[in-house]
Amino acid sequence: MSNKLNTAISALVALLLIAVLALQVEAARTPVGAQAVNSSGPREITVVGEGTSMAPPDIAYVDIGVQSNAAKLADALKDSNTKMTAINEALQAQGVAATDIQTSTYAVSPQYNNADGKTPVLVGYQVINTVRVTLHQLDKVGAILDQATQAGANQISALTFSLEEPSQLQAVALEKAMADARTQAQALAQSGGLQLGEIEHITTVSASNPIPYAAARVATANSGVPVQSGTVSVDLQVQVTFRIG
Repeated sequence: MSNKLNTAISALVALLLIAVLALQVEAARTPVGAQAVNSSGPREITVVGEGTSMAPPDIAYVDIGVQSNAAKLADALKDSNTKMTAINEALQAQGVAATDIQTSTYAVSPQYNNADGKTPVLVGYQVINTVRVTLHQLDKVGAILDQATQAGANQISALTFSLEEPSQLQAVALEKAMADARTQAQALAQSGGLQLGEIEHITTVSASNPIPYAAARVATANSGVPVQSGTVSVDLQVQVTFRIG
């Protein structure tokens, strides 16, 4: 083998050794778990913004009914029917439309006595009749409940307040959530010496329907029934991704 060939091979081997050493040094400098950043691709920042909007309710729902007990089924049915008719008339006399009164529960069940541990003995019947009532005049809720009780109602429950059209409240909550997201993203970008860019993605993380929030007394001058309508709120979260540069 000529001296020139040996010299060329030796030079090539030396270059390879230098390259291997350079790679080892670079690997030693790179922390475990570090990832390369593609400077040519888009850089982004993602935040979650929250928004809450509150408003007084404009509609109420309540269950009003009668529980009748009698030794004979016919007597229990008669008592239930008579009182429910009177309740319906009392509700409509207070301005509740017939279309806002809907039967929600109707149940007939025999009643037994087995307190002595022996064979159960039939002692009578129970009839439960309940209507779901929609109330649009919140200033009359107390008076309506009072009149229903006087007409024979002995079961009143599930009184809730809400909004008949919640879209405007939801729009306000969304606007606040987006503003919160932009404020967070702007602060993060500035802290990193970056410029906040356009929005890339928006996703709704969570959204609630109008729910009772806080109590506020309803004026019920014509009734002794105290009623509180409070306010309703909509809570909304959005996840927003911005470009940064």
